[in-house]
Amino acid sequence: MDGEFTRRLISVDSAIIASDVTFDLLKRAQENKVFKEADNLTFQTDDAEFLPFKDECLDFVCGVSILHHLDYRKALKECHRILKRNGELFFSEPNLLNPITVTFFNIPWLRKKFGASPNETALMRWKVADCLKETGFREVKVFNNDFLFPWIPDCSIHLLEGIGKILEKTPLIKEISGSIILYAKK
Repeated sequence: MDGEFTRRLISVDSAIIASDVTFDLLKRAQENKVFKEADNLTFQTDDAEFLPFKDECLDFVCGVSILHHLDYRKALKECHRILKRNGELFFSEPNLLNPITVTFFNIPWLRKKFGASPNETALMRWKVADCLKETGFREVKVFNNDFLFPWIPDCSIHLLEGIGKILEKTPLIKEISGSIILYAKK
């Protein structure tokens, strides 16, 4: 957790719990001046497959690139359990059908070089959508997002974002996007 996503949320007028399974990452985030000044933010070490919250206690659960590190089915069941009625879920995860992602996850020396965890993999849009529905979520939306590769030069980003928006809506081509977005309501 580098806290980038949390940094975007702290302006929301709600209590925020930022969690990670890795204590050292949380400690590093807590030392960030922006987070020290946030009155609505709590950090805690949690395992997304076994969350320490009571049933139906949260309004919103979200994360970026978390589920693909673990058994996403267990984590989504936990999210369903802790969300209040009409609670919402949002995640952004790597797309297994993206050619770069497929290459990364299937070449052992690349996995090692970039520090992939042993069980880490990417997700497939329709499998995640089915899992969300089977878990009991309603208003399930899982869609392709992001054709912008992280190493794109800054001067090209604006142009390529526009092209990416077109590709995200183009049948078949959209299936190889870099990410998938998960949204569901309990």
